Amino acid sequence: MVLATQPEFPVLSISGDAGEEIEQLLAESDVQGSIKLALEDLLSGNVIAEKKGANPGDDVVVLGGHYDSVSGIAGANDNALGTAVLLAIAWKLASVDLPFTLRIVPFGSEELGLQGSQYYVHSLTGRELEKIKVMLNFDAFGSGSGSSVLAVAN
Repeated sequence: MVLATQPEFPVLSISGDAGEEIEQLLAESDVQGSIKLALEDLLSGNVIAEKKGANPGDDVVVLGGHYDSVSGIAGANDNALGTAVLLAIAWKLASVDLPFTLRIVPFGSEELGLQGSQYYVHSLTGRELEKIKVMLNFDAFGSGSGSSVLAVAN
């Protein structure tokens, strides 16, 4: 399972069904449980590809998604497919002259509380943020009964 925010102490997150099953086993038998925890810091990073627009000082369009996943879910849907869509768009637009600067950003550590995108936004200056006119987020394609793209306009 995934927590909405990363606490400052170790936390184990399981589904409600699994928790009820464990609770029942502990109540009805001599079963004992223990958890062994090993903390490990791992590196993550954003991958940023930029295609300059035709004019210096152009507006910026950001296409984003994330390349991390969590155990217990279909990583192909969340979000390998979104990353593949970003790569396909980059390939198709590589030789096209655009009236804006295109920035494609697969974020790291999104499943740990949107850390990659937050780091990216906080790394930009006020002027760089003003240049971004729209951000399209490609996430969890193939999940559910339809597709949607979240667009945030500046």
